[in-house]
Amino acid sequence: MLPTFLVSLLITYLPLPLRLFEAAWPWNIAGVISIVLVNFCIWRAGAAITIGRIEKGNAIRAGRALRGFKTLKFAVVLFTFLCINLFQWHALAERVVPEELFIPLISDIILLLPLLVMVTNAMASERRVVEASGGSDAGDCGTPGLLSHLLLRFRMELGIILLPWLLLTLASDTVVHFFPHHPFAHQWVALGLAATLVMFGPLFLRFLWPTSPLPPGPLRRRLYGFGDEVKFKFSNIFLWRTQMQIPNAAVIGIMGFLRYVFVTDVLIAHCSDEEVESVFAHEAGHIKHHHFLYYFLLIIIFGSSLAVVTGVASRIGAMGGEAFPAFAMTEIAGPALILLYILFYWAFFFGYVSRRFEREADLFSVSNISRPQAFLSALEKIAALSGRNRGQGGWRHFSIARRTCFLREAAASEATLQRAQRTAGGLKVLIAALAAVSGGLVVLL
Repeated sequence: MLPTFLVSLLITYLPLPLRLFEAAWPWNIAGVISIVLVNFCIWRAGAAITIGRIEKGNAIRAGRALRGFKTLKFAVVLFTFLCINLFQWHALAERVVPEELFIPLISDIILLLPLLVMVTNAMASERRVVEASGGSDAGDCGTPGLLSHLLLRFRMELGIILLPWLLLTLASDTVVHFFPHHPFAHQWVALGLAATLVMFGPLFLRFLWPTSPLPPGPLRRRLYGFGDEVKFKFSNIFLWRTQMQIPNAAVIGIMGFLRYVFVTDVLIAHCSDEEVESVFAHEAGHIKHHHFLYYFLLIIIFGSSLAVVTGVASRIGAMGGEAFPAFAMTEIAGPALILLYILFYWAFFFGYVSRRFEREADLFSVSNISRPQAFLSALEKIAALSGRNRGQGGWRHFSIARRTCFLREAAASEATLQRAQRTAGGLKVLIAALAAVSGGLVVLL
């Protein structure tokens, strides 16, 4: 749900400057409520149809139904677009608080309300489908209630974006209100706060996610031993309590003394210590190959290139307005170009880079553990426990089937291994070059 939420968030805060029709505010509010209700009905109907196909036991039809159900995420994006650009929800949110009053975040909360309601409904429907398809269970702990499940997903998926976003918005609005004659002050404050969040993000996630230090024992000793062996520096390993719902692991932190590794409860419960070590080795691969550095450069590239695209878009809009003064659609040319660029950058370019970096981390794991088969079996268990089709890929990861197939090919063919290494290395050179070029363009423009 995180990619869907990110795209919808961008749509929410980048409305197109065009009123498709004029209507009184009560009608606009009614329109937004209607869209939210349609979203509710579509997701509920989609879940019911998918569960019915699963219960009939036809694997082919169930697989098709699951793939179709996952496309409903596009409905959230579409309905968010309609709320913002058809019914002008952003304009209504701005009118709630009078300009002479400084009440921070109220307008933002109202602005985000339709999106949050639609995402909550989508998560509830997804839970029903995952349970029917035999995803992760709670074992001896019992199945968590719906409210508990939704709260967990908000903390784990949306909280990592929404809370920093609101914090940055609060800081920026506060500076603009109290220092109105310093036009760049809010930008510097936002930049400083963003840098602080990146640096101390591990502490933030440690308390946002339900975690506790991994208890002393053979597994903890084994993971620390592997870290020493490959010179992987980290501060602590945490048990990531997901109510036995999510088989995963993560490493967070750019500095070794403030870098944490998180391993979920379901991963530890269903995988052997050897398999957990192989997943731990994958996370170590991200650090050893400096992936966080290149992700940080990608953020810098995005900020710099967005400034360039914004300048180009404003000129295109001005040129279109001069050439076609009576054609109102020229008003949306600039914002539409900006939105398309944002979608291209994060959905396609970043996704492409991320999948190749994940492959490089996979190779690090199988190259540094005693038995490479342990990582392959861990991947298969992750697919089974998550209720995910092993042939289905994602935004940032290749499918489990493709990952395991590639690792077997790389073990048997040196050419396959070298080709993957050249691809990852070439992307790193490209990212460094783009960071330099985009920064230079900002200075020139």
